[in-house]
Amino acid sequence: MKHRIADSTKRDMEVLMLVSLIVGPMLLVLALLLQQMQRSSSGRKSRIPKGNNWTLPFFGETFNFLKDPHNFHLKHIARFGETFYASLFGENCIVVTTPEASKWVLQTAQQSFRPGYPRSATTIVDPTETIYQPKFHARMRKIVGSTLNPDALQHYVKYIDSVARISLTNWESNRIVNLYDEMKKYTFYVALKIICSLDPGSELEEMALNMEKVKDGFFSLHIDLPWTRYHSALKARDALYKSFKKIIDRRRKESRRYNDILEDLMFSDEPGQKFTDAQLQALVLSLLFAGYETTSAQLVWTMKRLHENPDILESVKAEHDAIRKGKLREDSLNWEDIKEMKLTLRVIYETMRTSHLDVFIPREPLQDLEYDGFLFPKGWKIHASISAFHLNPKIFPDPYKFDPSRFEDGGPPPNTYMPFGNGNRRCLGSEVAKTQMLISIHHILSNYRWEAVGPDRGIQWWAVAIPKGGYPIKVQPR
Repeated sequence: MKHRIADSTKRDMEVLMLVSLIVGPMLLVLALLLQQMQRSSSGRKSRIPKGNNWTLPFFGETFNFLKDPHNFHLKHIARFGETFYASLFGENCIVVTTPEASKWVLQTAQQSFRPGYPRSATTIVDPTETIYQPKFHARMRKIVGSTLNPDALQHYVKYIDSVARISLTNWESNRIVNLYDEMKKYTFYVALKIICSLDPGSELEEMALNMEKVKDGFFSLHIDLPWTRYHSALKARDALYKSFKKIIDRRRKESRRYNDILEDLMFSDEPGQKFTDAQLQALVLSLLFAGYETTSAQLVWTMKRLHENPDILESVKAEHDAIRKGKLREDSLNWEDIKEMKLTLRVIYETMRTSHLDVFIPREPLQDLEYDGFLFPKGWKIHASISAFHLNPKIFPDPYKFDPSRFEDGGPPPNTYMPFGNGNRRCLGSEVAKTQMLISIHHILSNYRWEAVGPDRGIQWWAVAIPKGGYPIKVQPR
């Protein structure tokens, strides 16, 4: 009897294996055919750009893209042209890689697009699903822009200077520091001060840890299970929201003024247009994410580029030594000092051009659109790759050479250089970011020498492109 049951079970297993061997490939072929039908069904007046005909179901080409986005773009451009189709993050995408097409997506036709970030990113930052809506976004920009314009920014120079000094106090002689970790703390503290007037301390350290988890889940699969990065990011987001809610509640009970972004958002004077607490929390988180991650990455790249180009490094040091001349060691920088950092600013511009900033800026068409003979179907994702033309030899000769002189005498031609994006969603914090970078570079170069520890290990791409390992350096006082 036991043998008959065992034999029956064995036969059932064999049948299941046979069925899976037959049905599995059939389902795969069906998925691929459906993918092709979805692409070809949009064949109206114009055509969909060329791309790989066969890709993995659901995942598409995502793994190759995440492994090395720049190389992914170069291979596709060489094979399919400067506008091409790709299946990324489980969706149909069209990637544009020229200044003209990027300007069209981000500026000329901007009213016909909305942000097209992966579902994981939008749900983590904004469970209210309102802050990326055009009218809401325009209102937010109007309020925040008044706080971050160059005139208003002058009042933050002294504070940013003090945070930069605090960030460097533990750089002891011959100490090895991870520059990316150090710069993240610095830019995070500055961002929280400008957004909601928080000073460095244990509360900010806890927020920084939760922000890292949010960042790690930003480009993850949209799967809310306990072991996923997405789930961990949601829990970290909730912890940050709880901290933000405490700050908001405290503000409502106080009579003092803070003159920061949160106060402007809470008490905007448009009648009947008050932000809800959930919207305020989402806005603070989105501004915080935008305000520290890319800036810290660019600081790391700048220091790496200077170390690799000693002649430029010595010229930049001389610029900062001249600024420090006549100042006491404890004297803070001022706005006039910032304006004297002309060479350093060109170094920053060239760093942003060469550091794969904004590998893609995703948008989604609100209706079928046509451009340059191509169809951009409603609901697809459109990726504008800024770094693709920043490193295009037709636009920037010898593009991988680090040459800050490219930004002398007016710099590159219009719309060929867009490190902060373009159009009505251009980065609001561009002036803050540049000011933070100038001040931090000033204090590092004025007080330290450094050398890289270990070999160059390439690039770590997500959530922003940084030297793999975060660029550990050995520092010594000058």
